[in-house]
Amino acid sequence: MRTPQEIESLAWDRLDEARILYENNKFDGAFYFAGYAVELILKVRICELFDIPNLFEESGQSASITIGIGELRRSVKIHNLQMLLVYSGLKKKFDTMVLSDPDFENINSYLIQKWSERSRYHLTGTIQPIIIQRILELLGDRTKGILQWLLEN
Repeated sequence: MRTPQEIESLAWDRLDEARILYENNKFDGAFYFAGYAVELILKVRICELFDIPNLFEESGQSASITIGIGELRRSVKIHNLQMLLVYSGLKKKFDTMVLSDPDFENINSYLIQKWSERSRYHLTGTIQPIIIQRILELLGDRTKGILQWLLEN
């Protein structure tokens, strides 16, 4: 992935894959991909906040543009959605929304606080179908939903 736009595109692809998994009763996989979509969107925001053209590629011509951000790169090579909210500059706004909007409260308790990269190792049946259905509804699409909110705020 070379640009924030490529990372964003990948995030929407992962959300589409989460929906496909959900529709095929693979709820734990859907949960993992939904969380991964959020992780990627937050990393897009980090790129934008710090004006980093390339967060992931550490060698080659585009990497030389971003010399001096090695520490930042290492710091954000994490999968902790709560910490990525902090790095993205959205934590305070997100927390305010959690207190005032039930949709944000739900996505916080269903996904932000529970998802990790280890979610891919969940045993089948760990995630209830109704929970992943609600998560997918809340994340929305390219025009509305919490993922779009993360991009726009």
